[in-house]
Amino acid sequence: MSRLTSTRLDDSSPTSSSYGPAKSALPDERMLKGDVRYRFVSDNATLTVEFEAAGDDFRSEAAHGGVRPGHAGVRRQARYMSRHGRDRLVAMPLIPGTIRRGGAARASLDYAPYSIATWKWWCAQNRIDFHLIEEVGQTRSRILPPTFQRWVAAAALIAKNQRLRILMVDADTMIRWDAPSPFGLARHDELGVVRDSGSRWIYRSVTFHQPLFPNTALPWWHYFNTGVVLLSRKHLPLLESLLGFAERHWETIAAIQQGANVGTDQTLMNFIVQRDEIPIRYLPPTYNFVHCVPLDGFLTTIERAGRVSQEYFSRAVARRVGMYIFTEMSYVWHFTNVVHFRKAMMRDTWLQVAHHYAGANPSAT
Repeated sequence: MSRLTSTRLDDSSPTSSSYGPAKSALPDERMLKGDVRYRFVSDNATLTVEFEAAGDDFRSEAAHGGVRPGHAGVRRQARYMSRHGRDRLVAMPLIPGTIRRGGAARASLDYAPYSIATWKWWCAQNRIDFHLIEEVGQTRSRILPPTFQRWVAAAALIAKNQRLRILMVDADTMIRWDAPSPFGLARHDELGVVRDSGSRWIYRSVTFHQPLFPNTALPWWHYFNTGVVLLSRKHLPLLESLLGFAERHWETIAAIQQGANVGTDQTLMNFIVQRDEIPIRYLPPTYNFVHCVPLDGFLTTIERAGRVSQEYFSRAVARRVGMYIFTEMSYVWHFTNVVHFRKAMMRDTWLQVAHHYAGANPSAT
């Protein structure tokens, strides 16, 4: 059984009462019958909580298309979803282990507290449950690295609650304080994802993995990033296909991924989605702003080399203007282009925006 750490609002928690128009402008509230039980396990206690789950999703794509953060249209949806979020879950994998990509091995998660602080605070404001997945207590897929293990945990969570929708988010993401909820942007049968950028890397990764899928075409312009993925029970077969394929072909997959920096689970999931014709809903890029840090030539050079200290990188960033413009441009900031200095960049970003997250404290996570 997965060990899950949870944050959940009770009925006394503050709501977003200032958001949006009067209640009459919102969709009719329809509740499903019956209770949903969650078993939350923390370091201090085990608690079983029962609550009534929300009904149909409220979709308002027009409100999310090309609007600035804080726009009234998306705040209306945020208000609606904040009252109906208890069958919705944000899950962040923090599964220890080593990830090998090319000649590099990654194991550190020392940047995660800054991510947790923003997501936990945002979930509390929107009355959405937040879970840290710190281990997967199943023997299945033990040969696979943490990037695959997270899908084992996601499948287990959905299997226990068929009404649950999960937003899986990477620990190198941070969410803006006033971001509207993305849960209503995709139907239950649609995989909610954001198109990736970096066409050359994508093309290279697709090319390396193509022999595993000789009869499936994956155009690089359809490629999505798995740092933010919206799932439902409709996607249990997809997760089963991904994990089963990885187990059967792991020796070949490991050889490909250790020989070149071409990703781990992400390209395989893209291929399987194309092969199995899984419906996709491409979310606005603002919900997964990859390569968010505007690196210049010098910063790119020292990032690739990775030979200076975190503090040196931090001071170099501080001497430049406009380095945090991504906090104004998007809702979810994904620090994919600062692999070596992720801790410094996420810490310094937190210091820039912390005043928006009243009461949040990365050191307490």
